[in-house]
Amino acid sequence: MPSSPDTAPDTAPDTAPTAAPAAPAQTPPRRRRLRVPPLFVYGDESGTMSESYFLLGVLMVRDRDRHVEAIRAWRDELGYRSQMAYSKTDRRKVPLCERALDHFVADDDMEFQAMLIPTAQYDLRHYRSSPPPAGAAAGATPGPPLAGRSAAVTSYNYRYKQLLLHSLPRRERAVVLLDERSRAEHDNLTEYITREVPGVRETQLVDSAQHDLIQLTDLLTGSVFGDVTNVQQPVKRRLIDHLKGKLGVRSLTDQRLALARKYRVHVWEPPATRAPGPALGRPGTP
Repeated sequence: MPSSPDTAPDTAPDTAPTAAPAAPAQTPPRRRRLRVPPLFVYGDESGTMSESYFLLGVLMVRDRDRHVEAIRAWRDELGYRSQMAYSKTDRRKVPLCERALDHFVADDDMEFQAMLIPTAQYDLRHYRSSPPPAGAAAGATPGPPLAGRSAAVTSYNYRYKQLLLHSLPRRERAVVLLDERSRAEHDNLTEYITREVPGVRETQLVDSAQHDLIQLTDLLTGSVFGDVTNVQQPVKRRLIDHLKGKLGVRSLTDQRLALARKYRVHVWEPPATRAPGPALGRPGTP
């Protein structure tokens, strides 16, 4: 008798139902590598080898735009458009310079490193000079007359290299910006730094009048120079004392500041008087 529709069959089907195909394994999304912006390094100097001290300084920042915008806003508020450079003695620059110095001390993104050279102990005979290229005297090469590099220029290049090697973090991607008006004629500093300092991807000469962070570097570097030479010009003295107050020191070469990496001034010593250890100031040739 045929089974009733309500009655289950006596036996199970001969074959089991086919299992659904497994879903393909999902590949986890690739983690995007965050692109770290380059480190911007602003360089300037104060004094000369014919004065009692010569100083090289670098200001390092990563969030460049934020600092530039802050200084631009203070300029707008204060109505001051001239340079903040240390050499300028315009009393109207003081409020802007004090805000810029306060910003430097308070902001963890900004770091200053410098090398101070007492020139009386510095012997340029350790550095080689190079003669003019062949044919230069005869005017065979078009453009400005060619000249050899003096021992002073060779020393200058080497000291800049030493300061950057000591200051830049390892595996850094850095862009170095230097004031074009402080460069020696026929100097090859930009090519030399890019070639000799690992991590430096580019070295640019810029007009400091158009770059507030170069001006801040000049202000910091000049203040150290003014402090060690006991400058008494009122505007310079006020800004030097303001910076010392913010840093909490009586001297801008106080070596205790080096412990925090915010602000370091390395004082060069001749090899005969230097204690054993890392020698930032060891004479040599590039």
